[in-house]
Amino acid sequence: MEHRGNNWNPLLSNTSRVSSLLLTKVFVAFILTAAMQIVLIIASLISGFLIVNVPEGSPVNLALVSLFAVVGALPLIALQTLLSVFLRSFAAPVAVCILGCVAGIASVTSVTLRPLSYVLPQGLITRTMSLGSTALTGSGGLNITDALSLSLCSVITFGVIYFISLFAVNKVKLR
Repeated sequence: MEHRGNNWNPLLSNTSRVSSLLLTKVFVAFILTAAMQIVLIIASLISGFLIVNVPEGSPVNLALVSLFAVVGALPLIALQTLLSVFLRSFAAPVAVCILGCVAGIASVTSVTLRPLSYVLPQGLITRTMSLGSTALTGSGGLNITDALSLSLCSVITFGVIYFISLFAVNKVKLR
């Protein structure tokens, strides 16, 4: 259906509300993201403890960061959902996201652009995945204050993108 350019027409012509369709799409992507993070945690624990003999705290830290990353992915999921509504090609939202990743990394690594990393979906996920890491100096520590502030920013940014999506889908003719 994706390649035909009219994949939203059947969805918007049924009796479901647009908000339900968008939330369902976000929820499915969220569940898949959570499942992949669980796979990452399990694989990291197995390889860390059994194969590499990593010190005890490292795999546990990765597990904590991975759990926060699921929340940090919400704005990015919402943005990709919004882009997929309006861009007919499957590749176009991916290309936009790749450009966003460049901007996200720039917002985390640049002192001048760092405030953008709290609202840019790619910046939020980059900061969240880098919690406690020494690879990015501005990512924050793996402590409750940094983790909760990033989670709160992620939830707020998700809400803003979701309501923009609702408004846009209701106002723009998709056919």
